[in-house]
Amino acid sequence: MREVISIVDEIPFLGSRQEDFRKTSYLFLTNFCFIGLLFNMKTFRSFYVFFLGLSSLFLFSNVFAAERAIAEIVKLVSVRGEGEASIAPDMAEIQLQVTSKAKDAKGAQMKNAKEMTRVEKVLKEQFKIEAKDIQTSNFQVFPEYNYDNNGKRNFLGFRADHGLTVTVKKMEQVGSLLDSLVGKGSEEVSVQLSSVSFSSSKRKEVEIQALELAMKSASHRAEALAGFAKKKIKGVLRITDSHLGHVPPPMLNGGMAMMKMAADQESQSTQISSGEIKVNAQVSVEYELD
Repeated sequence: MREVISIVDEIPFLGSRQEDFRKTSYLFLTNFCFIGLLFNMKTFRSFYVFFLGLSSLFLFSNVFAAERAIAEIVKLVSVRGEGEASIAPDMAEIQLQVTSKAKDAKGAQMKNAKEMTRVEKVLKEQFKIEAKDIQTSNFQVFPEYNYDNNGKRNFLGFRADHGLTVTVKKMEQVGSLLDSLVGKGSEEVSVQLSSVSFSSSKRKEVEIQALELAMKSASHRAEALAGFAKKKIKGVLRITDSHLGHVPPPMLNGGMAMMKMAADQESQSTQISSGEIKVNAQVSVEYELD
């Protein structure tokens, strides 16, 4: 990326100066009109003199404002800084799905409710998961069909799916929790894993660290560019927080997790690697040069 030192003409507080000019103009016009009345401004020549004086007044006001602006040209350098901070996850979000099948909708729903009771009992009693960290994400009951070689549709029964989002705040429990729930049951009732994702309760702190690093990066670049131009940094004129993004560890989907669990069958529990969460920050900063 290329940074360019730009010299920008700015007129700070021009509004207040124009207000001063306006007041002066009003005073001048008042006096001019008073003088005109004294000399009985009814002739064309008197009107011409009046119009000439009024035009000169506004011309001199604009010239004066331009001279003041030129005397206060602001030199600045515009740069962008980047920063990245990372942290190890301390929470996992597990997406589970309890599936049940029966000949009728009520039977599928009842089987599902019974299996959900077992799942919640394991989560709360064995792993001490609080009720607020167990949330239903979806629930549906629908008929199932298959098709024979002739394209004829055959009714199989009803299926009930109950999606569950579980927040685990002890990372060491994730593997054993999956082993205790996923893959258990029968063809009619089962618990399936949809995905495992990771997050951190200290994300805000990491965001501040990334922004701090981005500002340091911008400061170093500005000082370098100012040095090349034989200038010095005087101060900060403007800061824009242009980007703040998170790069979470790769999410483990259901298929990947099931393969991982199968590979870890010989060990005591499934091993889950959480990786790191990265936070990227970008800032745009304008520095004034002396």
